[in-house]
Amino acid sequence: MVSSNKIFEEMTESKDPHAFKKTRLKYLERLQQYTGRGVVLYSANWLGNIDSEPELQSLDDADLQDMVEVIDDLGQDSFDLILHSPGGSVEAVEALVKYIRYAVKDLRVIVPHMAMSAATMLACAADIIVMGKQSSLGPIDPQITMKTPTGVRYVPARAIIKEFREVARHLKSNPGSILWTPIVAQYHPGLITHCNDAIGLSQKLVSKWLSAYMFKSEKSNTMAKKISNYLSKYDGFHSHMRHIDVDTARQHGLKIQTLESDETLRDLVMSIHRATMITFDRTPTVKIIENSNGYTFARRASP
Repeated sequence: MVSSNKIFEEMTESKDPHAFKKTRLKYLERLQQYTGRGVVLYSANWLGNIDSEPELQSLDDADLQDMVEVIDDLGQDSFDLILHSPGGSVEAVEALVKYIRYAVKDLRVIVPHMAMSAATMLACAADIIVMGKQSSLGPIDPQITMKTPTGVRYVPARAIIKEFREVARHLKSNPGSILWTPIVAQYHPGLITHCNDAIGLSQKLVSKWLSAYMFKSEKSNTMAKKISNYLSKYDGFHSHMRHIDVDTARQHGLKIQTLESDETLRDLVMSIHRATMITFDRTPTVKIIENSNGYTFARRASP
């Protein structure tokens, strides 16, 4: 296995201003040559700069055109998507999946480290997911953006619904109580309906994609619904950032290929991931969308 130190030296000791991209591309090309499949990298620097412009690091509608171009440039109907992302907009992921599955017959999503929330939803649109012992997926329970006196917060939709139910119970037994007034004042009209709709959309999309792709050969969509319900069950996870490792993902029915089952595949994938993380660490780049032909889009943090 190529060590992080060796890749770091390769990327930083060269005087070539394009050394970061060239190193990533070298391993992307090697992976493409090894598998015979096109390779697309989608990676965000959300662990290194989690408080720095999170909107730049999230899956959003701006990613769609970039993904269209890198996929079209490959000109292949089967490819591997290397995915490292905190998630983002469910609506953006829906549009992204529509295009990817229109353009690609065989999609394998490879998770070298973490694909959480809406990124887990994207992984569920694959024919198979590849994970290592270090890899994690996450719950898909929707997060609602809330403006509070202390700033913008992302609150689980089910947590809001649960809190409203507690308010209703309290007021029923304590009419006129003002205990919950400061909390309720933060919630706008229609919020509970919005929360229920968001939960329903996430479940519906994941169940639909699992049925259409990962479980397309099965007569019933029972497993797809079971997995969708599990991934969206906030009360079961107690945290939106709870990690779902490879063994747990398999136990709940997802079709998983382990990186450890193919040493060459693992070495190449992890080399790409290490080279990408070094790029994030040494440059202002916060997101990279890139293919094995070297067609690249990158977002940078504000100066």
